[in-house]
Amino acid sequence: MDIRFMLCDGNEFNFTLPSLMAALAFIPQALAGNITALLVGRFLLGLFIGGMVPSLNVLVKKLAPTKIQGTVYGLNSSSLFLGNFVGPLIGSHVAATWGIRSVFYVTMSVLLINSVVVYFNRFLEPNVSRERKMAS
Repeated sequence: MDIRFMLCDGNEFNFTLPSLMAALAFIPQALAGNITALLVGRFLLGLFIGGMVPSLNVLVKKLAPTKIQGTVYGLNSSSLFLGNFVGPLIGSHVAATWGIRSVFYVTMSVLLINSVVVYFNRFLEPNVSRERKMAS
């Protein structure tokens, strides 16, 4: 896959690359020995998360039928806030059970799995009708 296609096309690759890089941004956070390394990791994470959110909106616009796009945008926004609520609850349980560094590894794993699922999702391929995808 050509990197120019991944950076310029307004579909799942614009989501996959920042998601993958956000996952990798958790490595310096998990291995941080001082506050500076942790802040650099958090800065990189914020940079890549900032690339994921607009890409999600593009995917919603591209994939949702016109009649229900408002509902899908609402669900997307609600899911974002639900994740901001549930994430720390799960993260605190993981930290209490396995230690603070494990939180970074678990979150990194979730982002990596998400990147792989989006990358290989056949319904997001350009120029192929949904009927043909569902038939195969």
